Amino acid sequence: MRGRAEAVCPRTSVVEGEERVLHEISMESITYRFDRAGEPCVRVRSGDRLRVHTRDAHSGTVDTREIWKDVAFPELDDSTGNPVTGPVYIEEAEPGATLKVEILEIKPDETGILPVRSYMGVLRDIVEQRTARVVRYHRKRLWISAGISVPARPMIGTIGVAAQGESVAAAYPGSHGGNLDDNYICEKSTVFLPIYCKGALFALGDVHAAMGDGELTCGGADIDATVLVRVDVLEEAFPLDNPFVVKDGFVATHGFAPTYEDSAAMASTEMKKLLCMKMNVSEYEAVLLMATRGDLGLCQACRCHVPMIVRMAFPILW
Repeated sequence: MRGRAEAVCPRTSVVEGEERVLHEISMESITYRFDRAGEPCVRVRSGDRLRVHTRDAHSGTVDTREIWKDVAFPELDDSTGNPVTGPVYIEEAEPGATLKVEILEIKPDETGILPVRSYMGVLRDIVEQRTARVVRYHRKRLWISAGISVPARPMIGTIGVAAQGESVAAAYPGSHGGNLDDNYICEKSTVFLPIYCKGALFALGDVHAAMGDGELTCGGADIDATVLVRVDVLEEAFPLDNPFVVKDGFVATHGFAPTYEDSAAMASTEMKKLLCMKMNVSEYEAVLLMATRGDLGLCQACRCHVPMIVRMAFPILW
């Protein structure tokens, strides 16, 4: 069990503000699937803000009371690991429209864990059994020992809406979003998602205080967090097959498949469509543009049960 006290706030609450309504959503409102049959924890309107309290990817099962201690941790499955807070029903959301999610703030808790497994990840057999280092988030740095720290880079590993067909476990990526593990999904970024069912049924979780691109160990600095977002329903049809992200003057598209080649091809095809649409260029010219400034990056390559995830980033020139 976790050492710190559980959240005592109600599952949801509403505060009227100067801008728009702010909904407070407790980490008690969690789910492990993106499912159109899911029961909403709250109903909101387009333009509302949500302050979402999230559990770490291990569902609070790891003892974090002693900082910098190496501890064992259980291996969870699709029904017990990678929880997301939600789902949130957005009144104006209709199938075929686009959901715009602005990430306004990510505030990790003070302690989290860095998990390492002997049988999963890019580098294996470093430990003999599942071992996690209890780490500290303090003043925008992540401390893995009393004398070793790196600049923190809070990000949201899992974000999405109800899947188009059958429900999808929150540990997996898909056209609905889900476990994208993309460092572009951070403060001051904007995520665009397709809406497949009325209300969208939006959820997020799996926050990392820091995670290297590729998610080397099949986990970053997994940590409870509080995330402030604003959700807006755009009437225009979603332009791509998969979610995309806007950050610091760049747009990033995504691909996910068992191999790097197929994932990179999917992400690049998505970017080709976007460039043709936004810049009014031919497919040939879109490929020329990507050859000059298109950056392929690994989001998740830890060789576990989750498909490899690749992003294609390109500067916004329109």
